[in-house]
Amino acid sequence: MKNYSLGTKVSITFAFCLIFLLILFVLFYKYENELNLQRLKEKHLQSINYLMLLYENETPPENIESYFQSFEFKDIEDEFLSNLILKHGNIIVKQETNFGNFSAIIYNNKHYISIANETSVVLLESKDTIPSGNLFFVILILTFSLLVWLYISTIKSIEPIKEFGKVVRKLASGDTSVQFVYDGKDEIGELSKEFNKATRTIANLHNSRTLFLRTIMHELKTPIGKGRIVAEMVEEEVSRNRLIKVFKRLEVLINEFTRMEQVITKNYTLEKDTYNLKDVFNNAVSLLMFEPEQVVKRVYLDLGNKSFFVNVDLGLMSLAFKNLMDNAIKYGKDNIVKVVLKRNVLSFYNKGEPLEKAIDEYRQAFTSSTKRDKLGGGLGLGLYIVDNILRLHELKLEYEYKNGQHRFFIVLIKA
Repeated sequence: MKNYSLGTKVSITFAFCLIFLLILFVLFYKYENELNLQRLKEKHLQSINYLMLLYENETPPENIESYFQSFEFKDIEDEFLSNLILKHGNIIVKQETNFGNFSAIIYNNKHYISIANETSVVLLESKDTIPSGNLFFVILILTFSLLVWLYISTIKSIEPIKEFGKVVRKLASGDTSVQFVYDGKDEIGELSKEFNKATRTIANLHNSRTLFLRTIMHELKTPIGKGRIVAEMVEEEVSRNRLIKVFKRLEVLINEFTRMEQVITKNYTLEKDTYNLKDVFNNAVSLLMFEPEQVVKRVYLDLGNKSFFVNVDLGLMSLAFKNLMDNAIKYGKDNIVKVVLKRNVLSFYNKGEPLEKAIDEYRQAFTSSTKRDKLGGGLGLGLYIVDNILRLHELKLEYEYKNGQHRFFIVLIKA
């Protein structure tokens, strides 16, 4: 039942309880009726057998009716009722003797004895009655009502869980302003209080981090801008060009950081348009900030002869492709990345040893590896950023390792 909701499981449980309760009461009611009936039969046989014993000992009672009155039987004076009993009553025991036929009859939950011979028929009513079962029905109704009340109460108690699930999903989507309003004094009420405290803490941490990062990036832009102006004033051309390139690189990095911060905090709005995949890669290669001769040596692109158009956010997708190529070059054996488009599958190849951990761990932020640590590289955000960017585009990053080659690939949606 793992796929059923909690409410469904509760409903099924209570349904089984009600069915079991009904079966139990029916069985118990039948058993009690049979027990009462057996008791009446024994009383009837006892009175008849004792009467026969008196006749055998030649000491018969002077009056049959008086004899049966000692066994708590009484005459029926209503002749119409007597006819109804004899005609419609249920005969449970019938015994033939030399001095008449005796019958035990049940009619309207009352017990009667009929004594019939050739000359007359005597009908006597027992002062004992068969219990009507009303008590059982009262108990059944009360128990049934209690179970229904418990069911309704339980369902109402778990109803807030559905609303709580919606609030948690909003929080997971990045809305840290959500609050779960519930005034109950039960466990869910305590949970709502703790959840609201947690969301406020998360919101404060999120705002503090965002403010801190944006302040740093804002403050960095000022010295970078001043440095760029100073670099332009350097007279020696080679030095000037190198300094300008350095400050351009810093400006690109600041813009990348801004974009990454927005993606990771899910505050980024996609600006999608239709682009030729080659143009996207040209933009991605430029983000690598390699010299032209380095690009030729380290990046091999095979995107086919035909144009392949995709509907993407140019800045984000370029950043994703740049990170995939950068990782392949940094950690590959020969520092070469091969990018191949076959049909609509875009693959990034590089030679190297098998990964130390499962690929899903590298999708998480700050995942370290021995090789990267030896190279003194990064924060472990590369694949994490790529994965988030692709998710925004409703794409997925797949991976396989075969014949000493890593392959990261994406099934692109053609525009």
